[in-house]
Amino acid sequence: MKDPQGNSLRSDREVWGHLCINSPYRNFVFEHIKELVSNYPIDGIFLDMIIYHWTILSCYCYYCERKFMRELGYELPKEPDWGSDKWRRFIKWRYRCIEQFIEEARNIVKSIRKECAFVHNYHGYFAFNWRIGQTAGGGTRYVDYCTGEAYPDTFGYLCPSELAKFLKGVSGGKPAEVIVYRHTGGWDYSIKAKEQIKWEIATIIANGCAATIVDAPYPDGSLEKEVYHRIGEIFSEVKRRKEFLLGVEPIKYAALYYSQNTKDFYARDELARYIPFFNGAYKILVESHIPFEIVSDRHLMNLDKLKEYRVLILPNSVCLSDRQCDVIRDFFKSGKGIVATYLTSMSNEEGEFRDNFLLSDVLGCDFLRISEYSNGFILPLEDSLTEGVDKIPQLHKGPLIKVKNNGGKVLAKIIDPVGEFISGRTYSLFPAVPGNITDYPAIITNERGESRSVYIAGAFEYNYARFSYPNYRKLLINSILWVAKEDPVIRVEAPLTVEATFFKKDNNFIVHLVNYHLQKMDLSPITLPFSQLQNPPVPLIEETIPIYNVKVKVRGSVKRAYLISSKTDLPMFMRRCIA
Repeated sequence: MKDPQGNSLRSDREVWGHLCINSPYRNFVFEHIKELVSNYPIDGIFLDMIIYHWTILSCYCYYCERKFMRELGYELPKEPDWGSDKWRRFIKWRYRCIEQFIEEARNIVKSIRKECAFVHNYHGYFAFNWRIGQTAGGGTRYVDYCTGEAYPDTFGYLCPSELAKFLKGVSGGKPAEVIVYRHTGGWDYSIKAKEQIKWEIATIIANGCAATIVDAPYPDGSLEKEVYHRIGEIFSEVKRRKEFLLGVEPIKYAALYYSQNTKDFYARDELARYIPFFNGAYKILVESHIPFEIVSDRHLMNLDKLKEYRVLILPNSVCLSDRQCDVIRDFFKSGKGIVATYLTSMSNEEGEFRDNFLLSDVLGCDFLRISEYSNGFILPLEDSLTEGVDKIPQLHKGPLIKVKNNGGKVLAKIIDPVGEFISGRTYSLFPAVPGNITDYPAIITNERGESRSVYIAGAFEYNYARFSYPNYRKLLINSILWVAKEDPVIRVEAPLTVEATFFKKDNNFIVHLVNYHLQKMDLSPITLPFSQLQNPPVPLIEETIPIYNVKVKVRGSVKRAYLISSKTDLPMFMRRCIA
């Protein structure tokens, strides 16, 4: 099919792989949906890949050009211009086109049979940039439940957990499903080890979502029975826990904010400018075993919803509107806690930079400049908040933010490097060598009555996500607990590899514990040429190493504690009103 019959065109007029949703192909799809829903007793319609391709700016076929001119009054942009209002309107227009297609498809389904479920494969999450054409909340509006793919070999081993919690956060209370596949790596005909599949399903279920496993039939249409034997055993385990999975509510304590506008208008085509901040904060929270949820833009427009949490975490949330900052400020004034990092609130919702943090009164400091050095160091000072942290220069990859303290308490200072690293012109092989301690704060605490905030002038989450510096994990979690003013009602003490999730049902607390252990990978240049390190071997879980002496701490009295799997009673001890 060639333009104008339906094939989408790139800006250079070459055909690309997706059919255009603004072309007559749209009606062709809708007629098929009508036929299916009208004539067959199907339970639902699942649409996949309702997106723009991630390698192009837009479709430039006749239909798209005409629709854009009619609705916005100028030609489709051919090159990015992030400082232009026309470019920003173009990005939002692309989002609307996708949502209009999804909305119309849903309306067709529901006009024929309301009980027929409607869903599309969701791509509005952290793995994709603006080019995909779906936002965090927009794609969830018209579906009966939310669904998305979380393949560990593609998106990383944090993804099954992170996407599950993400979908629950953006779904507006709708059910959510996370999809994984039975294949070892990519869409091949291998089968994952049973323990690998078990970990993926357990992680998804523990985070409040349904789990679906994708299979591929053989060319003759037959299915591999061993796949279903393994899946059946695992789903039988899930079924035995059904009463502890349905009708539950998450325990609210910390809220981790995901900023769609920061991803779009600050990160732009470089997701590494924002997503590692979010992912690093997520990883830190998981490894610290405290209750938390992901919140999105809709939460920052609703103070009552936001006040359900004790602390709000803003990981480099650069692009915040005036209205969002007002809600955050009111949240802070109500006696809640804020932890913000790096360039949070330094631009409006469309990426236009301000002269200062709009939340400077909440953070207790004013923006001066981004450090002139590409790397630096921080020096933690003695304080209860820095307990357990090495009081030595901590390497910080990336430039630090230099701010003016406005009466807060400084808990760490910036150390500038001796100089900027220039290859072949320094005595050291290292990209940064600590120099003089400056008066610029790296961590500031701010107290206003019952309210507390911590501002971190570094990319702690980014550094932890990319380089696993443990002191940054400790500093961030200490900050979260300090601004919250009290520990959560329930938390877990366990190794970092254990994930804990927390729910309540009636008068019961429910804690899910998931054990995670990867095998070693061979990344040596002999096995894998250096040029291929971007695509390393797929790590797998073939064995689960038992973990003992996990502690669950509960504030208040507890009548009974037992394992759900075996109903075995657990020993309990009371100490200072903590069970």
